[in-house]
Amino acid sequence: MVTAAWRSRAYAIFTHSCSSGSRRKKGGASFFARRENTDVGFIFGGLAGDIYRGQQFSYAQDCHELSLGNLMQIEKIRWLCEEGVQRYDMGPLDGPKMQYKTHWTETAFPIRTWLIEKA
Repeated sequence: MVTAAWRSRAYAIFTHSCSSGSRRKKGGASFFARRENTDVGFIFGGLAGDIYRGQQFSYAQDCHELSLGNLMQIEKIRWLCEEGVQRYDMGPLDGPKMQYKTHWTETAFPIRTWLIEKA
């Protein structure tokens, strides 16, 4: 998958899915951003039915001004729509390092972790 936004910046984005076939129902999916034969970014997560759970993404710091994180999110969302995915779960929004997620979310659900021990 290569889009005009990527071509105009001499970048390409490639998708790789760990499951086979169209309209996937489970498995992992990874996107890689490349520039001049060098990997400069990635984004990956898992698919369960029509829910996608994002796990991690990162990009080369020297490409920061190109908004690679945003471009990879756009491509990921486009792919999820093409696959018929109904929900993109970005995980927790709490904490200073998670603020970037609010730009991409429509609805925030509180997430709490509980530890239950046998007395």
